[in-house]
Amino acid sequence: DEPLHQYLRDAKSTPNAVARAAGLEPIKIRYAFGHLMAPALIRRKIFPPAKNKVSTDLKPSHPLINQTLSFLGRLESRMDMNTVMGTSVIGYFRKP
Repeated sequence: DEPLHQYLRDAKSTPNAVARAAGLEPIKIRYAFGHLMAPALIRRKIFPPAKNKVSTDLKPSHPLINQTLSFLGRLESRMDMNTVMGTSVIGYFRKP
């Protein structure tokens, strides 16, 4: 993350505060891609990225893995079940 200058970890409170400061009303804020948290953390512990390497450490995977992850992402989205953790934060806001 350091070579990519991503020093902050997003929490649901961050986009909420930014949106409120911009005059927006939060409708829903949730995490996305929770099913990727454990594999990403395990992969980074086993194979840590090289220092000062400016690229992602997550390489393209096998099509079967992509299909499985795509299915899990669609399931997570449809069930709106991820409010605990994820690799991204998604917010829905409206102008009052």
